[in-house]
Amino acid sequence: MNVKVEELSRQAADTTTGAVISVVEAAANPVQAAGRQVRRLERKGQPANTQARRRATTTVNHTADKAAALADGTIAERLVLAGFRVVKSRARRQDAVGEVAFRYLEFVNGQVGNALRSLRKLDGVTTPPVRNGGRRTETPVRRAVANTTPTARKAVRRSPRTSARRAPRTSTQAQRSA
Repeated sequence: MNVKVEELSRQAADTTTGAVISVVEAAANPVQAAGRQVRRLERKGQPANTQARRRATTTVNHTADKAAALADGTIAERLVLAGFRVVKSRARRQDAVGEVAFRYLEFVNGQVGNALRSLRKLDGVTTPPVRNGGRRTETPVRRAVANTTPTARKAVRRSPRTSARRAPRTSTQAQRSA
């Protein structure tokens, strides 16, 4: 017991001395003391903020996933499929309700088959054509022009208007081309 009292008195003295020293340091350099206090508070607050940020991010991601699943129809699809599984299990029974469920599944299956056939036809009709990569297709006129002689092609390209607009060649231009 005596040891604890001595230890407690020593601890109180150390704490008091530490408080006095920190007050004196704060009075001597208030900016540095405030900076230390801010850093201490940051260190204490950082883990709590990190945990809160993680929880918020997890909640937002979870909510976004559920909203996307609802929007794109996967939840509705799951509900419909689960309902059909229940009806199918009921149709296996040999009673009046099982017979009604069986006939219902026959009817729905027939309608789904009709829809699939129609969709396959639409798929074939709406498939875009194969493109040739931007190249021109060869038409009969282009083929005929390609088979003519180079001088004939030049004559076809040069119309009477174009040749009338050209200025006559000067003697220096004629010498250059020769």
